[in-house]
Amino acid sequence: MTDKVNINAIHIFLSFLFLCASACQNSSPNQEKSTTNNYDMSSSALQKQSHVPGLKIGDLEYPFSSASADEFKSHLATPTAKVDLATNTAGLNNIRPWIGHSQCPSCTLGAIHAQQFSFINLTPGEIYRFTIVPSYIVGRTNYFAKLSGGQIHSGQNKIFNQTGYLQHLEKWTLLFKADSPEVMLRLTNNLASGNNFLYFDHFIFDQVQLNIPESQLTLIGKKDFGSFADDDIPTSNSWGEFKSSERSPTFILKSSSLNSVRPWIGHSECSNCEPGIAKKQKFQFNNLTPGQIYTLTVVPAHVTGTAYYSALVPATEATLLEGEKKHFTNLKGDLHSIHHWIIRFRANDPQVTLDLGHGLTSGNHYLYFDYFVFNSGTPTFKSYRSLEYSQYVKNLDISSDSDRYKNTPYVGDETSGRYAWAEIYILDYYLAYFQLTGDFYWLENLVDHTYSLINHRDDKLGIRDYRGRLAPAWIERSNFRYAWFGFAAGLYGPMLNFAKLAKENSIVARKIFANSKTGSTIASEIIAEFERTLAHFEEDWRTDPSNTNFGYYVNPSDIPVRGGEPLKGKPLAYDFGAMIGTALIYYSSCLSHDNRNSLAQKYKDRVTLFANYFASSFVQKPGPRSTFSYWPFAPYYLGPDDVGHSNVNVLFLVKALQDGLGFDATTLGQVAQMPINLLANDNLIYFNKIDATFDFNFTPKNTSGFYYTLLSSYAPGAEAVYKAHFANDFSLRSLWTLGFVENGL
Repeated sequence: MTDKVNINAIHIFLSFLFLCASACQNSSPNQEKSTTNNYDMSSSALQKQSHVPGLKIGDLEYPFSSASADEFKSHLATPTAKVDLATNTAGLNNIRPWIGHSQCPSCTLGAIHAQQFSFINLTPGEIYRFTIVPSYIVGRTNYFAKLSGGQIHSGQNKIFNQTGYLQHLEKWTLLFKADSPEVMLRLTNNLASGNNFLYFDHFIFDQVQLNIPESQLTLIGKKDFGSFADDDIPTSNSWGEFKSSERSPTFILKSSSLNSVRPWIGHSECSNCEPGIAKKQKFQFNNLTPGQIYTLTVVPAHVTGTAYYSALVPATEATLLEGEKKHFTNLKGDLHSIHHWIIRFRANDPQVTLDLGHGLTSGNHYLYFDYFVFNSGTPTFKSYRSLEYSQYVKNLDISSDSDRYKNTPYVGDETSGRYAWAEIYILDYYLAYFQLTGDFYWLENLVDHTYSLINHRDDKLGIRDYRGRLAPAWIERSNFRYAWFGFAAGLYGPMLNFAKLAKENSIVARKIFANSKTGSTIASEIIAEFERTLAHFEEDWRTDPSNTNFGYYVNPSDIPVRGGEPLKGKPLAYDFGAMIGTALIYYSSCLSHDNRNSLAQKYKDRVTLFANYFASSFVQKPGPRSTFSYWPFAPYYLGPDDVGHSNVNVLFLVKALQDGLGFDATTLGQVAQMPINLLANDNLIYFNKIDATFDFNFTPKNTSGFYYTLLSSYAPGAEAVYKAHFANDFSLRSLWTLGFVENGL
C-alpha cells in the first residue's frame, strides 16, 4: 500500500473488523488508546503473564485487539524509553506505538520515525537479548538496529516476510554484548516517504547465557557501520579515523596508537597523494605462540579500482594460511560490512610482521579501512556473527567434502544408486550459514551447487525415465528410473529460499556471483527451472474426493518401484509431501514478489489443502503432545514416523504456520514435545521412533541437525533441551542447529 487512500482504508476496515471505533477514530498510525495503563511494570507480575524470564515491556496481547496497536503513547520524533533490568522497570509512555513512515495526513510527512531504548545498569561484557514482538506491518522494507555502548551479535537488520497483522509469528530478536553499563539502541527503517511502518505489540528484555565461550579479540579502530544505511555502509567518519600519512607505517599491537595506521592503502593520482608510490600498512604482533594460528580481519569501508591486494609475512616469522590475495570482485565505492578480508597465519616466531598493500604505482586503486579485528588465541566463539564462528564453519565445510553430491545427487553406481538425502541438508545449511554469518562464501557455494545440480538433471543429460520421458528431475537409479517428486522438491527448497531471499534483500539481488550473474538473475532462473519440474508432476495433484479440504500429490498408477502395488494412486508419504509443501511456500512467496498473484494464490491454496491433510497424520499421545504417522498406505512403513523423516515434516509445519497457510501454535507446541522425550539424561538420543520407542538396531546419537529446533519457542523448556543436546558438539550440522535456536531462523 503506497498511498493515503489505501492506508486509511486498511485502518477503517480493521476498525470495523475488531469493533474498536472508540480507539480508532483517527485512521492514521497516530491512534490514541482509549484505556489507561500502568506504565511502570513489575517483573514478577509480568513473568506470570508472559511465562518468559526477564522484563516484559507492554501488555502481552495478540495483535487481533485494538489495544495492542496503540498501547504506547509517545509521539515524539525519536523518544527514548529507559529499560532497567536491575529494577525490572520500563517506561511505556516514552515508546512510540509505531516506527517507519506513513503518508497519512497527520503523520508528519517526510520524517523518519524511530524509537530509542536506553538500557541501564547492565554488566559490561555480558550478552543481552532484546525481542521486539510486532503487531501489524505495512510495506516490505528493511528495519535497522543501531547500538552505542555495545556490539550487536545478531539481528542488526530485519525484513518481515508478512504484511498486515503478524499474529506473533515473526519476532525481531537482537543479541548484543554490553561494553558499558548503559547501552543505547535505536530502531527505524530510515525511510522518509511511502507507507512502510511497523506497530509494536510488546518487547522482552533479558540476559542470555550462551553455551559457546567467546575468544579474546583485539579491536583496532572504531566499529562504525553507519547510520541506518540500507546496506550497512560505513560512514565517512570511519574513513578518517586513522591518521598516519606515512607511506608504510607500522602498527604495533597493544603499544601503538591509531596514528600508526594509514586511513587507506594503494595508489591514488590525487595531487597530494604522492603519485608514483604504492602506500602500504604494516602490523607487528608480539609475544605470539609459535605453532598457534592467528587471524587478522580487515573490514574495509571504500574501494576504488580493480587491484589485487596482498598480505605478506616473512617465511621465518609466519606461514600464511588464508588471505594472501584479496580481490574485491565487481565492487566499487562504499563497501558493505560483510566484505571482510580475512588473513590467517600460523606463527613461526613470537614476533610477526604483516604487510598489506599492492605494488601498483599508477592509476586510482586504493582501499579505505573501517576497522580491524585480531584474534589472539585458539579460535573459539560466542556469537554467530563472530569472525571466529564464520572461519570455523568454513573450515568444517571445506574438510567435509560437501561437493561430493553436487554432480550426482545419489549414493552408489549408475544402476543401483539411492538418493543422496544429505545434499538437501548441504544446500540448506549453505543458506542458513549465510543468514547466521552474513558471509557470501555460503551463498557462492549454494549458487555453485544449484547450477551443478540443474545441469546434471536427467533431462539435461538426456536420460529418459521409465515412460521414455526426459523428466526435469533426478531419477533414482535403484527404482526403475522413477523420479520421486519429494526428493526433487527437497533439492529445490533451499534454491527457492535463495530466490526468495534475493527478492527481499537488495544486497543479495545486486550481488554478482562467481558465474557473473546477479542474485536477481539467478533467482529468476531457479524459478523457471522449478516450474519445468512442477509442470512435469502436475498430473499427480489431487483434491481428495471424499474431503475437499484435503489435497496432495499421489504416486502414479504405473509407479514402477519394487513393492509399489499398495502405493499406486495413493498420496505420497508425509515427508515427501512436506518437502513439496515447503518448496511451494518459497515458490509462492517469489511469485507474490513478482506480482504473479493469481498463480501464487493457486499454490498457496495447495499448501493449505495439503496442510489440512497432513494434520490427519497426527496421533495424540498422553499429555500435551502428539506424534506423526509415517505412511499409512505402505505396509512396510506403518506406525509412528522415525526421527530422520519427521525432521522435514517439522520444517513444513513451521513455514506453513509462518505464512498463515495452516496449523496453529498449539499444534506446534505439541509437536515440540517429541524431541524432548527422545533425549536421555546424558542428552543422547536412544530412540529411533518419534514416539520414544526403542529400536534395537538404532545407535544412540550425540547430535543431528533437527529442524525440531525451529520449535524452540513453542514449548516450555524446549530451548534448554535443544541447547543441552547440541552445545557440546562443534560439528557442521550441530553448529547450524544451535544457530537456529539462538537466532530463530
